Amino acid sequence: MKRLRWILALCSVFVLFFTASSEAVISRNKNIAVFIGDIGQTFFTSGGAAENTIRGILLQNGFKIVNEAQMEKIKRSVDTRKIIGGNKNLIKSFTKNYHVGQVVVGQATVHKPRLNEFNMYTGTAVVSLNAYDANAQYVAASSVTGKEVGYSEDEAAHKALIAAAQQAAVQLIAGNGAGQAAASSQICALSISNVGSFNGANEILVALKGMPGVADVKMSGYGAGNASFEISGSVSVTEAAQYLINRFPNLRLGVVNGAMAQMSF
Repeated sequence: MKRLRWILALCSVFVLFFTASSEAVISRNKNIAVFIGDIGQTFFTSGGAAENTIRGILLQNGFKIVNEAQMEKIKRSVDTRKIIGGNKNLIKSFTKNYHVGQVVVGQATVHKPRLNEFNMYTGTAVVSLNAYDANAQYVAASSVTGKEVGYSEDEAAHKALIAAAQQAAVQLIAGNGAGQAAASSQICALSISNVGSFNGANEILVALKGMPGVADVKMSGYGAGNASFEISGSVSVTEAAQYLINRFPNLRLGVVNGAMAQMSF
């Protein structure tokens, strides 16, 4: 009997441990504010599609989201670009002033679709998300590249953006990217144009892998001279850009928007 009670107790501990460890890192018991920045070309206007999609996925999965009307008021009174960029002081003051428990920030990048051999357009979009608690402590991240086809540039771009946003939200809910490394890591992205060849893109990849503070880096897309890279670690996107400029003198920094930057040769 004693042995049976010991086994049952051990099983109870295991069940409790498994349940706790499998919970999502972002909480269903706290109000969540969602800020997503869009980086696109003149060919496509997203109209906040990525942010709306991510909000919808979170709501469908039982998370408490700050409503749209309140978010519109918030966006008129805070520096959203700095919040999206992970400014900790601003995130802490924002969560305190607006009674928000967690903040999900991110960037959505849409690349110009390409005409494929079937006379349809292939669209590519990258959505990167970071989640912070009320103390601006980093708790989770996700980054997804979506590819879809359409009969027009707009259709392909829109479908790719929605697909990437949906997958990124699902990964975030599952706690993808969370754990021991989350406390000191973040995800940023670089989009580099006029890359001469795939070998040239691979040289950039190798250079980024050798950068101090980079935990992981992958080439998320390459085509028509455009290369996209997703970087995780303790480095900022501007630090990663400067690191590459020091190694590739012809490389120039363009638009920086939060955790994403555009560069070109």
